[in-house]
Amino acid sequence: MNDDADSSLVEAARLGNLSEVRRLLSGGDEGKPEELRLSAKLRFACEKDWIGNNALHAAAGANCTEVVRYLLQQHEEGDGSEEHQKKSQHLLFDINARSGSQMTPLHDASIGGHVECVHLLIVAGAELEVENRCNATA
Repeated sequence: MNDDADSSLVEAARLGNLSEVRRLLSGGDEGKPEELRLSAKLRFACEKDWIGNNALHAAAGANCTEVVRYLLQQHEEGDGSEEHQKKSQHLLFDINARSGSQMTPLHDASIGGHVECVHLLIVAGAELEVENRCNATA
């Protein structure tokens, strides 16, 4: 986890702070070169907290529907080539990422009874049959 709580995407997602999530994923400063903004976006996309949750886990588990929706709209950046256009259809955040207890964002949302988050994740392609450490599916 990032030690600076003010720049933690996972924490902003958990708190439902959509404006901070947007700021962090934009690279923060529009004056920065695009390469630095993309680098920041990728760094935050890989960020996990102390139990292995990424921002999508955090938002889904906290029922932060608007943040989940926004994160699911984020895609890998492309260079415009046909090959990269195919790759750019990939979500920036791994929708089936596993935490330390092998939970996916869908597990987190379903355990909390967060119906709208569950719906968003399923529509975006979350796998339904992934088992956690206790062999339970979402």
